[in-house]
Amino acid sequence: MKHLSKKIIAVISAMLVAVLSCACGASEDQNGEASPSGGVFESSVETSEYMVDAFGNNTPDTSVVKDIETKYFVNKLSEKQKFYFCEVYKAVMLFKTSVRFYEPIPSDDLDTIMFLMNYDCPEILQLAGDYYPEYTGTDLKKVSQVNLGYTMTSMKYKSAIKEVNSIVHQKTKEVREKSDIEKEKYFYDLILGDCVYTESTNDSANVYGVLVGKEGRCEGISKAFMMLLRKSGIECMTVSGTQTWNSSAKYTEHSWNIVKIDGEYYNVDITTDNMEHSGLGKKAACYGSYNITDKEALGVRTVRDLYKKLGVPECKSTKANYHISSGTYIKKDQDGEKTYKEILDKHYKDGNKENLSVKFESFEDYKIVKSKVNSIIADYFKKEYASGVKYNTYYNDLLQTLVTDTGGGKKE
Repeated sequence: MKHLSKKIIAVISAMLVAVLSCACGASEDQNGEASPSGGVFESSVETSEYMVDAFGNNTPDTSVVKDIETKYFVNKLSEKQKFYFCEVYKAVMLFKTSVRFYEPIPSDDLDTIMFLMNYDCPEILQLAGDYYPEYTGTDLKKVSQVNLGYTMTSMKYKSAIKEVNSIVHQKTKEVREKSDIEKEKYFYDLILGDCVYTESTNDSANVYGVLVGKEGRCEGISKAFMMLLRKSGIECMTVSGTQTWNSSAKYTEHSWNIVKIDGEYYNVDITTDNMEHSGLGKKAACYGSYNITDKEALGVRTVRDLYKKLGVPECKSTKANYHISSGTYIKKDQDGEKTYKEILDKHYKDGNKENLSVKFESFEDYKIVKSKVNSIIADYFKKEYASGVKYNTYYNDLLQTLVTDTGGGKKE
């Protein structure tokens, strides 16, 4: 997938700034500003430029940033970085097309600020993918101004964020009495079941596209999951990096989540778990990337250096891992076929109505059982339930996971 990126330009003249402002899609109502509650109000500022004071003795005005206490990586910033983050955030919510710094700031700091603006702030729906820094003379390490573009007007933002907030409020209300692990699975299943993977829509990278339009790519999916969990009181963050499983993909960059459940951190990747996205044409979750360790995640993705510098939580616990906690994980020292049959039998004799997802530690065991899985299941249901049970099997080679959908083992 494609991520927020910067375009390098030189400081030539005020005319260049004006041209860029027009090209970025400024509108007649570009002066809308977001309140601390996430709504939008009209600003009296008439210019499209926003001027930021020098850090000096100032402190970050965190009141302008919605739910800043939940933003894991923003809170990792230094006081100076956070000061400029808050100022740029305010300018974005004012729909300003340029932000000028009274005191030039390090270009690396701007890159970090703009990246977190996109990935740690799911309420920002309007920011375009590219930003344009202007440097002080020939010094490419200092930025005096950044020019911004938007994908929607402030009026559209008002309407979009209202719809998003309404859905988030309703869905979090439905899980209010559930445990954290139950909330997590509810939102995982909700997004995977409702959202169709796409890279072609204007809102595929934001929460509006996923929650309202029900279409999105990994960036929007991970941000929607993050927003729902945060609103339910669960620590969650979006992390990005490079996917390593398909070097021929159009976009090799990827986004997923890290979530904190019962004091432990885990990786969660809804996009990779989407069997439909894997080309199988079925909205069946395999849970292969549901609460996995860094060691497991390393096989399919690497973390962006920016996150490493800020400090990414270590994910090493297996306690809340889906397959381990449900007893559907087959270790490499077990007899793969025999254990799979035992898991299959227990699953349906217990009256479980959900799909059966089984993950293998050994790829060799996975391949053997995968080659026999249809006959194994057919023989099982013929023996236990007689003929007539309808079932489908799906697989995810990347995650070494087999999924069986039987509708609860009912006959047709």
